[in-house]
Amino acid sequence: MNKPSKRWLRNTCGAACVAMACAVLWFVWPMDVAEFASVQAHWTPSDSYLLDRNGVLLDQERINFKVRRLPWTTLNAISPALLDAIVDGEDHRFFTHHGIDWRAFVAALRDDSVARRRRGASTITMQLAALLDPSVRAGNGTGAWHRKLFQMRAARAIERHWTKREILEAYVNLLGFRGELQGVAAASQALAGKAPSGLDLAESLVLAALLPAPGATPQAVVGRACGRASARHLAVDCAGIRAAADVLLRNTGFPDIAPLAQLSNSQLSNSQLSNARLAPHLAHALLHNPGERLRTTLDADIQRRARDVLDAHLAGLASRNVRDGAVLIVENATGNVLAYVGAVGDASTARAVDGV
Repeated sequence: MNKPSKRWLRNTCGAACVAMACAVLWFVWPMDVAEFASVQAHWTPSDSYLLDRNGVLLDQERINFKVRRLPWTTLNAISPALLDAIVDGEDHRFFTHHGIDWRAFVAALRDDSVARRRRGASTITMQLAALLDPSVRAGNGTGAWHRKLFQMRAARAIERHWTKREILEAYVNLLGFRGELQGVAAASQALAGKAPSGLDLAESLVLAALLPAPGATPQAVVGRACGRASARHLAVDCAGIRAAADVLLRNTGFPDIAPLAQLSNSQLSNSQLSNARLAPHLAHALLHNPGERLRTTLDADIQRRARDVLDAHLAGLASRNVRDGAVLIVENATGNVLAYVGAVGDASTARAVDGV
């Protein structure tokens, strides 16, 4: 058998070097990515909101039933315990790498080729890249490594244009927790019944433990959360984590989020939230687009007063079998509607009927 000629070897090595150089150049070449402000601006809650003439929240209507989202949540409105649990569980070197954790990447290659055991190496930034562009989600099928390389390249580009706080903020808003729930605000409200700023350590560990497998059994979630707490010597025992999981994971159908809490992290103040569910019939008639904030001529104080007066008046007529009513208040000088009460709510025999 003839030995390869020196010229052939030189040409082969040269071609290999050129290919390697092209691959490296492709990997490090600047890549266009969306700006953080653009991602935040295009975020759309699943609800729309009815406001009074002064911008006070009157009511809301769920429009998008494919996913459950609340308004964009800033890092300052999230419990530090939850942020720490997410970073520790998903990418504990997040604040020191530049989009790719090469130590985790090499370890994943070693385990995959030697031990035949798959382990995750995706950083938070890489996961964010996949959330922003689903086409680079690696998966396990044909072309997975090719998509993974695109994901890594996108992560490097994000790190060049975004701050670490922006990356983490976008990540916690875009990630899916369980079922239809997207983002920490929706997950916290639906599962814990509170804003994400109020989550304690045990609740935070349970929510963070959902991320690797949102559909995992409660036993698996508790086991993962307990393992992380033990490894980090955190000030919570497994009994406390199990108690938190019993509350957070007790619902399989995920009932609708309580309306009074839905805007707790938006630009509307907490004092305005007490006015929610003041005009359900009008909200149903006027709100049609997710994320819409429609200002009306109504006055929240007059609306509330009209509702209370109607309730009191019907209470006095209960012995005469009068159970429902409606109120419409119009300003004579302008014709503006100041109050629109379609029914008395839960006490009504037909609360979906608009009496006005």
